[in-house]
Amino acid sequence: MIWFYEKDGEHLRCEVRHLVEGDRFDLVIIEPNGQERVETFEDSSQLNKRSAQLEREWRAMGWDGITTGLFAGLALPIAMLLLMVRRGSHWTIAAFILLYGLGSGGLAVARATMPLVFYDKAEFAKATSRIALPLNLISAASPPVLVGLLMHFGSNALLGLATLCSCGALLILLWLSRRRPTIGAIAAI
Repeated sequence: MIWFYEKDGEHLRCEVRHLVEGDRFDLVIIEPNGQERVETFEDSSQLNKRSAQLEREWRAMGWDGITTGLFAGLALPIAMLLLMVRRGSHWTIAAFILLYGLGSGGLAVARATMPLVFYDKAEFAKATSRIALPLNLISAASPPVLVGLLMHFGSNALLGLATLCSCGALLILLWLSRRRPTIGAIAAI
């Protein structure tokens, strides 16, 4: 999994690599100047603790995960357009699975952490619950709607709608990225 953080036009990248031997992981951090450092962990619990610690430190220094959402949000429409244009060849399906999986994972991380960019810790739980209700309602209603669309209009109509929704979400993420408060403004809210 890869996370991107942005501050004042600079980008910080964090990547988790599962090593072949056992349950070991590398945490690769690439600084804005290109310097790379690697931390190795013997199990996923150590990795999770360190990732959470780094995320808190980076957020306190003004870095945020909206950029992860932007990169992930870009992967979804590309994956769907690729599937629509190439009509399901083997390499197209593999590319779709890769892009869609990376995009969905990145958006899950962004969705979970983005409220912390705009709300202080006291308001975070309220903001998360306000976001969760519409998300859960849409998730519950979408399968029958999408199956009906697929059955009546075919796969290109379904992929077209999904692409349109993904592009809309990407535009909203771009709008949100322009409305990032400063650290002082977050503390004052």
